[in-house]
Amino acid sequence: MNAEIEQMGDGGFARLNARNNPDLLAPGELQVSENLRLDRGVARTRLGARRRGDLIAGAPVLTLDFTLGADIPLVSVVRAGSLATVTTSAPHGAELSDVVNLSGTGIAAYDDDFYVTGVLSTTRLTVVVVGAPGNSGAVGNLRLDPLLGTGPLTTPLRAAGRFVNAFVAGRPEYVVLAAEEFALAYQDADPVTLQVAYPAGETVDSDDDVTLLQAANRMYLLRAPVESGVWASFAIEGITRVGTTARVSAPGHWLVVGNRVRISGALEAGWNHEFDVTGVTPSAFSFEVAGAPTSPAGVYAARLEALRVKPPLYWDGVAPAFVRTVTGSHPLGPTYARMPGSSAVAVYFNNMLGVARSADEWWLSDVLDPDTFDPFSKSFRTGGGGADYIVAGHAFADRDLIVFCRYSVWRVRAVLDASGTELNASASFVALVTSEIGCCARRSVATVRNFVYFLSDAGVYRIDPNFTEQRLTEQTLLLSDPVKPITDRIDWTAAAGACGVFHDARYWLLVSLVPGADIAWPVTAYQTGGTVADAEERYCGIHYDTAVEFAGPESDPVTFSAPTAGSYGSLEVVAYDRRGVRVWSRHTAVADGATAELVVSPSEFVRYSPCENATPGEAWCGCPDLEVPARVNTILVYSLLNEGWESLDIYGALDGVDLVVARSANRERLFCASANVGLIYLLEDRADGDDAATGRWRRRSWAGRGRGAIRGVRTRDGFWS
Repeated sequence: MNAEIEQMGDGGFARLNARNNPDLLAPGELQVSENLRLDRGVARTRLGARRRGDLIAGAPVLTLDFTLGADIPLVSVVRAGSLATVTTSAPHGAELSDVVNLSGTGIAAYDDDFYVTGVLSTTRLTVVVVGAPGNSGAVGNLRLDPLLGTGPLTTPLRAAGRFVNAFVAGRPEYVVLAAEEFALAYQDADPVTLQVAYPAGETVDSDDDVTLLQAANRMYLLRAPVESGVWASFAIEGITRVGTTARVSAPGHWLVVGNRVRISGALEAGWNHEFDVTGVTPSAFSFEVAGAPTSPAGVYAARLEALRVKPPLYWDGVAPAFVRTVTGSHPLGPTYARMPGSSAVAVYFNNMLGVARSADEWWLSDVLDPDTFDPFSKSFRTGGGGADYIVAGHAFADRDLIVFCRYSVWRVRAVLDASGTELNASASFVALVTSEIGCCARRSVATVRNFVYFLSDAGVYRIDPNFTEQRLTEQTLLLSDPVKPITDRIDWTAAAGACGVFHDARYWLLVSLVPGADIAWPVTAYQTGGTVADAEERYCGIHYDTAVEFAGPESDPVTFSAPTAGSYGSLEVVAYDRRGVRVWSRHTAVADGATAELVVSPSEFVRYSPCENATPGEAWCGCPDLEVPARVNTILVYSLLNEGWESLDIYGALDGVDLVVARSANRERLFCASANVGLIYLLEDRADGDDAATGRWRRRSWAGRGRGAIRGVRTRDGFWS
């Protein structure tokens, strides 16, 4: 009889314990576990990530109100190897990685879409071509693709969220991706991508704290800028009103028409709202106000402040664009308020939207009405007056809201009265869970069965909110203690961007680790060439004609030359650590037939950004050594099946910004949005291609490694003691 086919793997594995002495590890524990899944005691390499950015570009991208780019006449297309230099008669407007279309050249290989691989000047760029077509003269046109050239593949993403469209048959599900100048709604099932515009003048800036949250069948985009510069509060001298128009005296203000401003400090509630600016002068601004409030005067005028805020935006899944929330005085009266702006901390629970109005104050909306807030009867404070501030809010069971502050954790029970519009004071409460720890990453908070996991300054904690108040602190557990050598390497300057979700009986924590000095040999050497005239305009270290493997520090130096007089050559040797982060590089240039060599020393760890200062004939191009921002390419995985940490997953170029659990082929799947080039990845999906992982483990005095992602099976290729 035929025997059953078995997958090959390593048995007896249960969990990762990187902190304990290797000789004291319990049965089934590993000192090192990278890119592995420990199911039923068998270690197998995780599946790779499928890059969905190609689908975003190739799928029907539905956009509204866009204009096709204009044709720009070509001067020439000159090919050298696989690199073609395109010269236009007018500025092309393209940037690196944009998509341009060439047409009418008369040469089939050129009449196509191309990614821009280099921008030599405002009228010259380079693209990679297939084959060996001849040069083209002043025939044809170039057009910058308005969808691909400035759209999904080239814009960095800031946040992602899950949205179920309740207004369309079948309730399609999207992963909404917030980019700087527009949003993408990606549906993995078809696939279809909707490009959703922002209102005029609204953007997501690089330093904004951003949240995408579905509430009451809307997808809200919340942005909180750093309160400095034009976003800092400023004193105002007074307010006067004529009819419904209010005039605010504020010499030297920086507001313009259309900005949203928050007024605070007035004795009369009708002024303490947010308003859209309708008029400005150098010393004043104006807005429309309802309810005829009296002008603040005397001592109360001295307390008045104004703060420019970013209004919340929302999309209903039907309209072609996000819209601003309504602002100004509320029709129910001056004590009611609209949804506040400039806050990215929000949570939807019990059909109410909770928003952190300030560092220590929460507002709760009316049921199923995110546009109506009652700060007097439906608000609460956590740690008011102290040095603490709100980081996150998380809905839990039994009408509970857990509020995570920077240095404390609070439990809030919000019970409505019979009217459904006010809190029941006798049944509602705010209780301190612990003041020993706090949360440092808003998006790291996740419900995992009957627990809540989150990232603190000490590592990952787990709390159980279902206990009596006398045992609150006792139920707090430092879950990451067994992997402390790993969490000690967290880049705490970027820890606020960590993201955690619960999926497939696992807690996944996307976090940035400080690069180590463990260079993965062989490193790669890149070489390019051209004329001396071209070299004056080239970006140093960007344009590569060839890539060759360089064995390591024991091998001979890399030697290269500029073969003829008037020619130019450059070489860069780059080393990466096992997380795919560049940790070392050397580069040089020669010209006019000269020969040069580079000797690699692993003791030198230099990271630099490319510059435009390449000078032919000099040993160094003059580039300063600059820090390259660390990419978020690691995910810590905790398995509930084994009740322990399972693996440190290392990705080559993930550059993750957010994790989202959403449906794909009617299954719950894990997606990761990338901040790098506006891509989205489907994790745990494929056994080859975009992310062929290397599994590595160590247990006591023996270890193994293997590349098994090609078949989804991890195999050993060696042991040592």
